[in-house]
Amino acid sequence: MVKSPEHELIRQNLEMVERLKQADSLFINAHDGNDPDGRDVPGQRRVACIEALNAVLEYLAVVEADPAVRRPLHQLQGALLDADQGISTSLFQYQKRSAGQRRTYLRAIVTGEAVAAVEYLLDAGLGNKAAYQHVAKELDKFDMGSQGFKGWSADSVKNWFDTIPTTPSSATNPARALDPNTMAKDRYIHVRRLAESQLMDASPHKKADWIIREQIAFRIPKKHRRD
Repeated sequence: MVKSPEHELIRQNLEMVERLKQADSLFINAHDGNDPDGRDVPGQRRVACIEALNAVLEYLAVVEADPAVRRPLHQLQGALLDADQGISTSLFQYQKRSAGQRRTYLRAIVTGEAVAAVEYLLDAGLGNKAAYQHVAKELDKFDMGSQGFKGWSADSVKNWFDTIPTTPSSATNPARALDPNTMAKDRYIHVRRLAESQLMDASPHKKADWIIREQIAFRIPKKHRRD
């Protein structure tokens, strides 16, 4: 029996998704059991990212003949492979930034999500202090330190809430889109839209918890527990 192109496309899609799941499992389990501080193994996380890129690139090679659509991903793949071999690559050279702009990508995204969670808690009737404390307490369940967070107390959450802009921007400059405050703001807007569309009938408190447990938890692993 000859398989149709549609059947083959579905098979390739399912295979890619399965490989991405395996890469994710490798990433979240990148933990050094011999490390008394329970820290992750950077090399293993990097390998997981490489495996995920391999899966996507091989899928794109099947569904799109033009190799140009894969060029940026191939460059990223090569840079990760070089880094794994200890080879310096221009793609990963640091850009000079002022001290106030040195928030990591992940930190920018998570702070935007945390601000959205605070807003929903305020909508639910919590006072500001209680909302900051609730979000900080939930964040403390995650391995924030390994992701570049130096503090996530109620005061930290308050600072995020006070400093991150929450109104849409008309800026179209790609470089501006990479500004930490812009990324945090864009993520805040996006996650609010997600909550409104996926949890239309949920209470504000449930929407806040959904942001923390489904969105933030997607990016940051839980703390490793040591017996």
